Amino acid sequence: MINYLVNNPRGYTMADNIKAQEQRHLDSVISKIKVSETDLQKKIKSTKKDVKDIYANFNNDVHLKTSTYSGMMETAMSIRQQQQMLSERENRQEYAARELGTLNKLEKNPYFARIDFREGTEDHDETIYIGMASYTDKPDHYLIYDWRAPISSIYYNGGIGEVTYQTPDGEQSVDVKLKRQFQIADSKIKTVFDTEEVVGDQMLLDALGGHSDTKMKSIVTTIQKEQNQVIRDTKSELLFVQGAAGSGKTAAVLQRVAYLLYQYRGNLNSGQIILFSPNQLFNDYINQVLPELGEQNMVQMTFYQYSSHRLPSIKVETLSQRFDDQFEPQTQKLNDFKGGLDYFKAVSAYANHLNTEDMRFRNLMFNGSVMIPKEKIEEIYYSFNENYNLRNRLSATKEQLIKILNRKIHVEMRKKWVEEAVQNLSREEIMQMHKDGEEEILNTDKEFKFLARQIVVKAFRRVQRQIVRAHFLSINNQFVHMLRNVPNILDLSKHGIDAATWKRDIEATVGRLKEGRLSLG
Repeated sequence: MINYLVNNPRGYTMADNIKAQEQRHLDSVISKIKVSETDLQKKIKSTKKDVKDIYANFNNDVHLKTSTYSGMMETAMSIRQQQQMLSERENRQEYAARELGTLNKLEKNPYFARIDFREGTEDHDETIYIGMASYTDKPDHYLIYDWRAPISSIYYNGGIGEVTYQTPDGEQSVDVKLKRQFQIADSKIKTVFDTEEVVGDQMLLDALGGHSDTKMKSIVTTIQKEQNQVIRDTKSELLFVQGAAGSGKTAAVLQRVAYLLYQYRGNLNSGQIILFSPNQLFNDYINQVLPELGEQNMVQMTFYQYSSHRLPSIKVETLSQRFDDQFEPQTQKLNDFKGGLDYFKAVSAYANHLNTEDMRFRNLMFNGSVMIPKEKIEEIYYSFNENYNLRNRLSATKEQLIKILNRKIHVEMRKKWVEEAVQNLSREEIMQMHKDGEEEILNTDKEFKFLARQIVVKAFRRVQRQIVRAHFLSINNQFVHMLRNVPNILDLSKHGIDAATWKRDIEATVGRLKEGRLSLG
């Protein structure tokens, strides 16, 4: 039941007073936000000046001595000191700019809900306001709570009365006394109403009745209880969201991404999340949701784009080509078989077989020489116990290969080419290396080791990428080997495919791989 505070004739005076009180509170919050904005603008201006001065005085403050080895080391240490100052100022400026961007959004629409509740044996009610982001006017004094904060889930989890919510310390219960919802635009309260529901019907109706747009919007003001469970789930290793068209699946998943970025900030960033979408039009439709919530967009691509990116040397068949192709009956039968459950089970059985034998490897190379031979990689891969599945075995193999690579850094640092590379470094290169490094340099010997290590690490980066991307696997050979073993796993005749037809299909596949083509069939 919704209590219309503005439009109820009998309660008009009370409603008018409540709206006026809430507007005064809103004005107070906005006033403090503006003060914070001014402070941040001053900080950004001051930091920009510091950065400009550091660049302008760089040549005067850095002692350039490159005619001797010790002189070069002294130059490098001087650059290091300046670079540390510059990095600190730039980081401060970047953080302040992000904070200012958040405050600019909050100034126009600071929050959308208020909750009054009582905890445990407390003798007084606590009031919180919930918005797109948190805002404090002083340490630990929250005027607005981020909708993703644990306490904000009270708003989504229940109505008036006892409501439970999850905290880092476990489940907590509170007695909700008031749930008030706002519609605010340009710093003015347009509508205010109380509700006994999870999210009031009026809020939902207004959201649904708004003008449609070419871009999906955030749904944080109207998240339903079931959607909130999807968004805040951190226990499920795999979360599958199912629902009818238009039921809010995509919206809930995008809010979930924003929640996870908030919950695991520092350990998770948007570049580590990928969204597979049906087409580029869909990507364009949803690409404003995360920025609206103050987060950077995740990686968005179609499966074709992903395949083309991961297989740069192979031309992948497009979806339109796939549907435009006219197949012979036997070819269509092969395609249907490869898209069926039995073929999936055969591939899974083959993958399990690779835990014991037949994995195809290739050497890891560096500067034209074998750095880690394929025999050593195979030995590592099969050294783990039988409880390791294919994914765990590959992951553990990568870890061991990275350790081997790291141990080789110290050996490589002593080689002649590294010493020559250090001596030939330009001032700009030394500056960039110090920008990337974190350790403090105390003497010339440590400075040389630091620069030598940076050079070797950069040179080894290509090998590291090969390890991370599992390029030590001979994928094409493995794929063909799998195809040749399919008849040993299941009876092809049950699918109307004879041995000769399967052999010809393998030969055609090998031919396409040699030509750098890949069919989705």
